[in-house]
Amino acid sequence: MYKSFPMPKKIAILALIAILAFFIVLVFASFNPFQEKIEIALVSPLSNIDPTKLEIGQNNVDAINLYLKSVNKAGGINGKKVVLSVYDDQGNPEVASKVADRIVRSQAVALLGHTTSALTAAGSKAYQEYSKLIGI
Repeated sequence: MYKSFPMPKKIAILALIAILAFFIVLVFASFNPFQEKIEIALVSPLSNIDPTKLEIGQNNVDAINLYLKSVNKAGGINGKKVVLSVYDDQGNPEVASKVADRIVRSQAVALLGHTTSALTAAGSKAYQEYSKLIGI
């Protein structure tokens, strides 16, 4: 049979510290807060509107998140995770204009939305000013 030898206390403590350190490194490697990402903005009506239109807004969010989940699972874009920032324009042109101002100050590199031409027109001033500012 096997003889078990009592492990000296110092070796047991060192082994425990080594195992703990390994798991801490593993957790930080998995959830790297410094990982680069690509942000995409989505503008959709998500509140203060007709319930039938509200469903359209949430479906937009769900569909894009589902697609981005598969993109990120496959390694993202050039190794960078793609994240979605969701903005609620409430189906209201005044709110859409304010949301557009927030989007152009964000880190988003692309915009999906608005859901109607009236909302797009309301945000277009901010988008046009920003495109002139960056030279496109």
